[in-house]
Amino acid sequence: MITKSDNDATTALWKQLGVTRVKNFLRAAGMAKTVPGSGGYWGLTQITARDEQRLLHLVMTKNTVLTDASRAYVRKLMNQVVAGQRWGTPTGAPSGTKIHVKNGWLSPRPHATHGWRVHSIGAFSKDYTITVLSHDNRTMQDGVNTIQAVAKAVHKDLRPSTAGARYAPTLAPQETIPLVQR
Repeated sequence: MITKSDNDATTALWKQLGVTRVKNFLRAAGMAKTVPGSGGYWGLTQITARDEQRLLHLVMTKNTVLTDASRAYVRKLMNQVVAGQRWGTPTGAPSGTKIHVKNGWLSPRPHATHGWRVHSIGAFSKDYTITVLSHDNRTMQDGVNTIQAVAKAVHKDLRPSTAGARYAPTLAPQETIPLVQR
């Protein structure tokens, strides 16, 4: 579910853990504004950019919440996301940067509020992280385009002296499973 979007795997993990364990992790992680989706709908979990940044910080730096082995495993998976899902925050990253990315999206059907919700989080080498959360997009591609424009500007501002090729997604984003939960 990290290297390639997989609703069934995410649902199985959600059921295996249960909302109580998810809430316990969120509390330990200091992600106070994240609210797990109700009724088994993990895809309706509400999260803030600050909580996403907190999670990335825990994945990228030594801490008491995640073991070194679990952090290394998550980073490995985030570095191996399939080409069709490596869009978003990596756009414009300096060449040679180790990229860790996870994207998510929610179709407005059947939950027709706020249009397409498209999000992207990324960690770049161990130097910095970017989180972009969007909603009210007319299409998924509109959300992707917005995120990529933001990411490109951030990378340029953080690494203005970096010359040469920059990372650009090679494929258009692919909606592989047309389900609501992402």
